[in-house]
Amino acid sequence: MSRLKTSPEKRAAALSRDHRTAMEAAHAFRKNWPKKKARINRNRRRVADAAVQAIMRGGEPDDLVVPRRLRGEHMHKMGVAPLGEVVAAKERRTRTDFLPRYIRPRGDPAKHAEMFRGFLRALIQGRSRVSAGRAKHLLWLLDAELPNNHGVLYEQVWLRRFFAAEPRWEARVRKWCRRAEERAS
Repeated sequence: MSRLKTSPEKRAAALSRDHRTAMEAAHAFRKNWPKKKARINRNRRRVADAAVQAIMRGGEPDDLVVPRRLRGEHMHKMGVAPLGEVVAAKERRTRTDFLPRYIRPRGDPAKHAEMFRGFLRALIQGRSRVSAGRAKHLLWLLDAELPNNHGVLYEQVWLRRFFAAEPRWEARVRKWCRRAEERAS
């Protein structure tokens, strides 16, 4: 009989003990890995054979050079991750997936700002559950502290710049987010 009795205990145990593979077809791995190794070895033999044939045709033996690494030779296994990490990564993605795709480093910032104003107008008019979820994630993006490492989301930086240039919009969005959270609870 299990020692874990309550649902939160069972969930915490599952998040730490269960694992997910990062492969497309986890059960096909046992067939695909030998094929991948064979393909790389064939490629190595082909390159080495071409170098030897060049010397046999009259080349200098000192010119025999076989590269240590070939293009496409990198072999790595996808690995597994604890279920808790997989769920956390999915949650991080959902925090920014609702934002428009033009919030990217390239492009015309003035045009993107105008498009984002239109997005915010449409978002503020929404009163559905989806809007409430987006409000929660938008508040997280606005209030989350920017880390001092490479974990900074570009979307966070972009939003900070936009709202620094448009303080009126920040106040409107924060007010709408708070109201949406109140309605949801």
